[in-house]
Amino acid sequence: MAAGARFTGYGPGETLTRWKQELRNLAPEPIPESGPLRLPTRDIPANWIGHDGRVTESRYFQLIGDANDTLLRSIGVDDKYRSRYGGYQTLETHMRNLGGLRSGDSAEVLTQVLGADDRILHLFHAIKREGDEAPAATSEQVLLHIAAGSGRSEPAQGNVRERVIQLAHQHADLPRPERTRAKLGSGEQIQQPLLMREFGWRS
Repeated sequence: MAAGARFTGYGPGETLTRWKQELRNLAPEPIPESGPLRLPTRDIPANWIGHDGRVTESRYFQLIGDANDTLLRSIGVDDKYRSRYGGYQTLETHMRNLGGLRSGDSAEVLTQVLGADDRILHLFHAIKREGDEAPAATSEQVLLHIAAGSGRSEPAQGNVRERVIQLAHQHADLPRPERTRAKLGSGEQIQQPLLMREFGWRS
């Protein structure tokens, strides 16, 4: 499935709910040669367009959120895992609007794991118009694993931890996107304790 599944003509209400449920059943596809993960392609509906004729900012965040959810499901963060161990929460997001999608465009999201450890998942999403090389928007995100019930940061468990580390290793040799922050473990590494204090999470 080279371009993923295609969804068309979804508006508010029941059709949007059905689209979301169908998206939940799909997992990311690796691009050949161990490239970024390609999320399902979808056509941009007219009700996603703002006064300037382009996709609104909130819809870009919806695409990014859907990409996060699909990635996490693919590594095993499902309802059973969340109820027992918890899941990932977004600590930080940096989005760049670079071109702008329009109604009827076919959009795809390419997701690259920039780094990971027991608790932190560092992601980069490129939202592209299908067939274009340059992205229409990008988002860099830092996610933290939070334990179920306690609100404390704890390491990911079992197969989820293994899959996260495996993805990070697979993506380690990919070209690093421009303007992303330093790698985990580098001299300018993401400061986990600082981020946790800013957002009220405890270790």
